[in-house]
Parts: sequence; structure tokens; C-alpha cells
Amino acid sequence: MAEMESSSTSADTASSVHSSLSTRRLDKDVLDVLEDLQLNQKELIQQISNLQENQASILEELKELKRVSAVPKHRSPKVPKVSAGRQLTDTTELLEMILLQLPYKDILRYIRVSKTFRLAILGSIPIQSSLFFVPGTNALASSSVMLNPTMKHEQFYKCIRLWFDDALDRLRYCDRGGRKVLQIKSAEITNAKLQGLPVLSVKMEMISRRWGSPGHFDAGSWKRMYLTRQPCTVQWEFTHCLNMYSHETVSGSVAGLYKMDQFLDALADSIPQHRRR
Repeated sequence: MAEMESSSTSADTASSVHSSLSTRRLDKDVLDVLEDLQLNQKELIQQISNLQENQASILEELKELKRVSAVPKHRSPKVPKVSAGRQLTDTTELLEMILLQLPYKDILRYIRVSKTFRLAILGSIPIQSSLFFVPGTNALASSSVMLNPTMKHEQFYKCIRLWFDDALDRLRYCDRGGRKVLQIKSAEITNAKLQGLPVLSVKMEMISRRWGSPGHFDAGSWKRMYLTRQPCTVQWEFTHCLNMYSHETVSGSVAGLYKMDQFLDALADSIPQHRRR
């Protein structure tokens, strides 16, 4: 009997020792993992700090480049000290990566900063695509169809003017001073499909002016931009004020890949009663 009790006690002791060793191994593994995580965290913090320093340096260089470009020609500009940030902007590939992170209006302004910036912006297909100067892929998925951000700005809505071209016997659009004012109320990509293409819904109103000289075409890079990056069907609808007391609603659609001037030209061409009364 005593031998059986002794054997049972030995088994319990062995089990306890085994459990203790397993727990210690597990604790050691956990500590090793925690140490690795702490080291990774320190490395990430250091990398973030380095990126912030590089970003600050690049911004300072951009300010310096803009300041130098604004110096009158009769004065000798001070030669900026060559730094890591300047060397970075002189590297086309890295400069392209930086510019792609900026808003499109800033990119357009930076074309005037220097010849280096101009060549980098005009020679980069990704940058030209982000500015809607070149079309994107041929994917027709609704999620891939992006509307030109210019269409979302109120100032653009106010600049669309229409005038009657006697030579062509039709309305044309211009930037200012037209007798007919075309105002865009809303423009958005919908989830619908028409003719197998995603649908861009554009709602507008048109107001006729009885006085003032008609305007003419003004130069503008926005006219060369694409309305969307991929083909789509544009469903347009506008309210046409006939007089003070009556109006009519006209609607239609066009499908394809349009530049901004082609799109506005198609709208002007679709407006009824082209001739002036």
C-alpha cells in the first residue's frame, strides 16, 4: 500500500514539474515576442521621425524654389545651398512620387516653379492621369470611373457661358460673358448602367440674357482634361427658362470618353432653339 502511495506522489510531482517547465517556456516565448514587438515599434517610430524630417526638408526646398523663381530677371538670384532635399527634387522618379501625393491644384501650380518640375509633371504618365489629361484603363466597373474634380467646384459652375456663333449657326460655350448661362447643379457617378456603361448624372439650368456682348473662347488647360478617366454614359438634364413665367426641361444622354471641351460642346449643341430671337 505504501508503495502505491509513493508511486502516486512521484507521478504528481513529475506532472507538476512538467507543467512548471511548460509555463516557463511559454512565458519566455511571450517575453521574446514582446521584445520583438518593442524593437519593431522603436524602428517604426524612428522611420516615421526620419520621414517627417525629410518631408520638412522637402517643403523648405519647395518654398526656396518658389522664392527663387519669383526673383526679377535683372537681379541675380542667390544660389540655394545644395541639400538632401534639393537632391531629392532633382531625382525625377522621387519627385514624381512626391507630386502624386499632392492635390491636383497644387500640381498645376508647381508647373511654374522650375523647369525641373515642369518636365517631371508633363513627362509623367501617372501624374498626367491624375490630372485627367490622359485616360485611365478601359475597365468599365463603376468603382473605377472617377469624375474630374473640376466638375465639383462652384467656381467652375459659374464660368460656363454660351454664345451664338453666326458662322456655325449654333451655340458654343465660352469662359465668360456669354448671353446664355449654363449652371451645373450637380454631377455624380451613379450605380446604374446604360448601354453597358456606368452612368454620370448631370443636372443643370440655363438662363438667357438679353443684354451684354457675347464672350469668346479663352485659353485654359481644363478644356484638355477628360470628364472621366474611363468611358461612361452621361445622362444630362437641364431646365430651360423660356420667359419669366414658363420653362421647359430637356434631357438626353451621350456615351463615350469625352474631354471637357467636347462634353460642354455636346451640351451646347443639344440645346433647342439655337437661333437668337
